[in-house]
Amino acid sequence: MGGLVIKRAYILAQQKDDFASTARHLAQLLTKILNITTGQRPFVADLHRNSLATQSINDEFPQYSQDLQLFSFYETLPTSYGVGKSLVVDKDLAILNYVNERTAYLNANHRDVCKYANQSDPNYKTVQKRIGIDDRQFPYPSDRFQT
Repeated sequence: MGGLVIKRAYILAQQKDDFASTARHLAQLLTKILNITTGQRPFVADLHRNSLATQSINDEFPQYSQDLQLFSFYETLPTSYGVGKSLVVDKDLAILNYVNERTAYLNANHRDVCKYANQSDPNYKTVQKRIGIDDRQFPYPSDRFQT
């Protein structure tokens, strides 16, 4: 869902010269999503591969993202839920297959794909290497790592 929200926000920002209205629109969208806690979740239908919303975003994004360097990371470990476990986002949905995209797998499930134990964590190193930065360029505060 995060990737779709970011893509939509970028599309809106590119379509409008008024960043304030784009930011306002994005804030309203995120507020709607975050306010839904239990019960029915109408936005879930929009997350399916063939939903109109997903297709619309994925059809529009390439024309606005040509000047970007994109990075896609995907989970390789199943996430436990209720009575089973599986990948939440399969690789074919996690990567875009664009010329300006770099991809890499992370040895993590969906919940832990953005959590790193420390700066020596293999997944942190993978992301750091893939996006081409080092700790001297963007020092990562030690209090940001999970404990």
